[in-house]
Amino acid sequence: MTMTKNRLLYLDNLKIFLICLVILHHVGQGYGPTGGWWFYMSSQPEKLEWMGRFFCVNASFFMGLFFMISAYFFASSFERKGFRKYATDKLKRYGIPLVFVYWIMMPPIFYFNYELYTDHPSLSFFTFYRQIYLGIGGQPDWYKPILSWPLRNLGFGHLWFVENLLVYAMVYAGLSVVLRKTPFAHHFSINVYLFSAAYVLIVILATVIVRDYYKVGDIRIVFGFLMIEVAHWPIYIGFLISGIIASQTHLFQKFPSLYGKGLLLTGVFFASKVYFPSLFPDVINSWSGKYFEVFETIMGFSLSFGLMVLFRDHLNVSNQLLANMAENAYAAYIFHYPIVIILQYGFDQVPVRVFNKFIIVGILSIIATFALSHMIRKLKFIREIL
Repeated sequence: MTMTKNRLLYLDNLKIFLICLVILHHVGQGYGPTGGWWFYMSSQPEKLEWMGRFFCVNASFFMGLFFMISAYFFASSFERKGFRKYATDKLKRYGIPLVFVYWIMMPPIFYFNYELYTDHPSLSFFTFYRQIYLGIGGQPDWYKPILSWPLRNLGFGHLWFVENLLVYAMVYAGLSVVLRKTPFAHHFSINVYLFSAAYVLIVILATVIVRDYYKVGDIRIVFGFLMIEVAHWPIYIGFLISGIIASQTHLFQKFPSLYGKGLLLTGVFFASKVYFPSLFPDVINSWSGKYFEVFETIMGFSLSFGLMVLFRDHLNVSNQLLANMAENAYAAYIFHYPIVIILQYGFDQVPVRVFNKFIIVGILSIIATFALSHMIRKLKFIREIL
């Protein structure tokens, strides 16, 4: 298939990989340890306890890598469009999906969980929407919130990432206007190894400080509107800034192949420790537990940049299927939530082992999500946004 000459196909393919991983992550929420809550609750007592290790490894890198890839294109988009068009496009591309998810997609999903998995009185959808989701009329005496009240505090759902991205994109635009006449606005050189050391040290320090106050998994509303898991915020911001730096320094292209392979092996080694702790000496298990912020930061950095180099060197290709998936990746991120939950519920009574159910629902969720996204984007006004 013919592609634009300057398109970075490896970033497209890496994005596809990450979208599939996000879908599998959310499928796993129904079958593994979730901290006590997910939209769907399996009727089978069996749980995939190792799924918690899957979540742990994912959390170290996959959303941060999303931030880095997205931020990589801030500069080129801003330079090409200028402040006004850049800001307008970001508000349309990020803002409209946020409005859709907040007001239309998430309320029925929360209602589904409320009616099926809580012992609260049954309500009509519109009563639930007004009283429990929006919080109009005050909190009922009988309502004991599992997550939050009103539920609109968590109304962006999985689009917390898009909400954050919108804020950071606007901050970037504002700073670009202020700093356009300074050296920071121009391309500069960077040493890959110094960058690596600086990233790891700064993010470790920030993570240690933040986790003195916030636990992993706790979602907070920061500044009164911004949904964020604060415990991983340093990782997200570190990757976001890395993406901006990469766009100004050709950092992705500068990573030596051998160094990238070494990082990937390091990341896989650390991930193996998470998945198979019994295979490692007690001293390593003790160290990783005691200094988990250090362990997680190194693992996340190694996996992210190791995968980036792997895709750059060996997967900088495309075909009709990959091109189609790349075009629909953003829509797939937006629409996968209800598809995953519908399939989880639909397969609830199917008499197979939980692991097999995870595989089946995971594969079907990926296929159905991209198929639905492809069909939805055939509508011109949707395609202009997504």
